[in-house]
Amino acid sequence: MKKNIYFFLTLLLMGNFFSSCEDDENDVKLPEYGDAEFVSFGFYAEDNPGNLLNDYVVDNITGDISVALPQYVDKTSLVARFEVTDDDTVFVNGVIQESGVSANDFTTPVDYLVTEGTSNSLYTVTIEDLPDAVWTPLASDTTDMRETVMKVNPVTGIPYIAYVQSADDSDNYKAGVLMLDGTQLTILGGSTLSEARASDVNLAFDADGIPYVVFTDYSNENKSASVMSFTGSAWNYVGGSLGKGITDTEIGYNDLVLLSDNNPMLVAVNDGRDGAIERRNLNISLYDGSAWQTSITIPGRPTTNTYYPKACRYGNSVIVGVLNVSESTISVYKYTDGSWTTISEGYSDERATGIYYRDFDMDVDASGNIYVALADNILGEDIVRPRVIKYNEETSSWVDLGSPINVDGKVGREFSLAISPAGIPCMLYRDENMYPVMVAFDETTQDWSNPDVLENVESESLYLDFAPNGVGYAIFTNTSLENTMLYKYDIPQE
Repeated sequence: MKKNIYFFLTLLLMGNFFSSCEDDENDVKLPEYGDAEFVSFGFYAEDNPGNLLNDYVVDNITGDISVALPQYVDKTSLVARFEVTDDDTVFVNGVIQESGVSANDFTTPVDYLVTEGTSNSLYTVTIEDLPDAVWTPLASDTTDMRETVMKVNPVTGIPYIAYVQSADDSDNYKAGVLMLDGTQLTILGGSTLSEARASDVNLAFDADGIPYVVFTDYSNENKSASVMSFTGSAWNYVGGSLGKGITDTEIGYNDLVLLSDNNPMLVAVNDGRDGAIERRNLNISLYDGSAWQTSITIPGRPTTNTYYPKACRYGNSVIVGVLNVSESTISVYKYTDGSWTTISEGYSDERATGIYYRDFDMDVDASGNIYVALADNILGEDIVRPRVIKYNEETSSWVDLGSPINVDGKVGREFSLAISPAGIPCMLYRDENMYPVMVAFDETTQDWSNPDVLENVESESLYLDFAPNGVGYAIFTNTSLENTMLYKYDIPQE
């Protein structure tokens, strides 16, 4: 409760008043004192990096202050930013507070004293928990799509969906991109972007939020990869005509990432037999701002069949992970300033006899921790379950993240891994009914949350990603209606 403390001041004023009356009753002037008050109080993401993703501010303060924060927030060392009336000083437990600098433990209420020497106000600040975020349907699209992939623009926080449309004539299997506009999905650029049939589409964003798309381009004689970006109001090949057909053979399993210099890197698998790199092997292509270099290999990487290459930016580096299908192992590498280093080569869990080949995913959190989702049989020869492992840099080893997820990996087959900006690993997968299901890792139990079925429909093409402010997005195809469904994960609005 705010308490204005005037008792001592009143006595002092009364003494001055009567003394003045004795001298000249008509010349009495009482000193003017303003209230010492908070004008605004809040917790800002800028002042609490790695802890807050949004700003939480209270204006129009009339008494004690209550601020609701997400439950994942560490309350033991929060920095408050505040505005007070003129010439005020703020104390907590006798310590002067600096707005946007001083940290306090808010696991219990904290008393703030605002004073200008003669006027004092006491505020008790309490942190409450915001409601749990929930998954709700946001938008859908009726375009019949053969392929989809969804990623969130890291600048705008808007989800984009790259797709290959289905058609009666395979020549019309063209690539396009949808973006969320309010609660509607609209085609970016007004129409599909590929000149002819496309496959293995993927997308990424540069530091300015410009979308880039890669696809296997059937208008190229050898079905090589093409990369385009959306500049202004149209899609254009990256590097002009050089961006059309950048590889020397047919490729697939494309993934795209933008380097720290804002130039794209393509990681893919050779699908042709006439290239410089053997078929089914990892093929990396780089754009330097004026030309493409392709058929790049990672020094020391064995020649082996490769599936599902994944590329994630972390700082000035790119982390690349792959599933080595022939050996039933995984490998992870790091690219920094033109050089490759091996993080983990040919890893498989000694408890398993193999990694299931149907899916593989990887993500990297804000601290550089590497997470991999795979399905193997550590529980028994015929028991395949998807699970997540985390790389321990200190011991150069992989550790389990919770238990294997309780779904038959040979039935569900699909999953998507994403680490929220708050550092919470999340998995979207199909259960035995083919329904889309979400789980998140619980730090308290050190295991996965109870399954949350997004919708009781058979699904495919599942993707999960998060906006910088912590809002999550998930897509899947409703196979009975052939609709693409977009769900949003956010705190309910009152």
